Amino acid sequence: MRAPELDEALRSLNQTSAIDWAAQSPTASFVEMARRLPGGIAPLALQKELLREARERGEFPLLVRGVLVRLLNSEFPRGLGTQTGEDADSNLSSVFSMWSASFDPDQRSAAEAIWAKVADAMKANPDWVPQQADEPKLLKLFAGYDLERSKRAGLVAAARARIDARLAGRTTNRERLAAISELPPGYRWMYATSWVDTSIRNGGLQTVYNTGGGIEVPLAIEGLRAMKAEDLATLIEESLAFGRASQREKLGPGLFTDPPIAAFPTPRTWTQIDRAYCAHAPDLFERFASLLESMPELFEPPFRQLRNAEDGRKWKVRTSGVVVEIQIELADGTLITRERRCTSNEKAEIEALALINEQLQDGFSEAN
Repeated sequence: MRAPELDEALRSLNQTSAIDWAAQSPTASFVEMARRLPGGIAPLALQKELLREARERGEFPLLVRGVLVRLLNSEFPRGLGTQTGEDADSNLSSVFSMWSASFDPDQRSAAEAIWAKVADAMKANPDWVPQQADEPKLLKLFAGYDLERSKRAGLVAAARARIDARLAGRTTNRERLAAISELPPGYRWMYATSWVDTSIRNGGLQTVYNTGGGIEVPLAIEGLRAMKAEDLATLIEESLAFGRASQREKLGPGLFTDPPIAAFPTPRTWTQIDRAYCAHAPDLFERFASLLESMPELFEPPFRQLRNAEDGRKWKVRTSGVVVEIQIELADGTLITRERRCTSNEKAEIEALALINEQLQDGFSEAN
């Protein structure tokens, strides 16, 4: 779903597609393109929208070639030969870092292989800078690589999209945590483990606890255990134990005693735990994908199905976080859907059970 401010900016230019609009200036940088949009759109927001739209339209290979054209023209407007060795190497690394961020984690090896060919081609032809995504020379460098999204990556992307949609407009840690708590547990665990992992990698555990008091930590511990990452869960527990002992003023009020944590015989500081975490923590993508594949009920619980023997009506219900979802199929095949929003996950479960009991008393029986 496109961000409202970007949608408004495009409509003000009589445009409906970010990709079609951007294609009019194939070599302009994302900074320059963002400047052309009213409303102060950030370059990264524009790049994310182009990526989202390309995935939706099945045009990812075209998109990443186009992104590469923009980045190379921004860093090497007259080719690689105009820069000295150290500057060239530094700028090549910068381009690759920005470009490869568009790929799914399981496409990393393909991105690296393509990039090696592109860098070699630029070194062999110091004046060459691609000007179009469909330039024959560039197409040849990309040939033979399957850049379609894998099923596993699609599952992770869809889950992240639902999380992002739920968090839209929430600015504080507490607001985001309250919003995410309305979703089924799998989404809550993905959000919390991602937030803690990113914070540790970018600023350490100081960032985790200085930003919002570490209120995501209990969910992150649950999530890491659900993903069979006991070693990482223990490290996050150790960080909380250290916070309770030495940095109590930085903890959110609810973390002083809950969750219960056993004492660690040789306590370590947050900096020491940071090093241990980063030394052992793999990219979470594979763990998320495995959880989505092996335990889909954590993300979308199955419906309980009931049927009325007299008139053939079918009735289904399930909870999805704080929402009770109901589907009624009439005898003629007409499908009616209803939703009831409750104030908590627990109340949604109670409401669903009450509705099931009502249907059982009304002549329905549970289907196998």
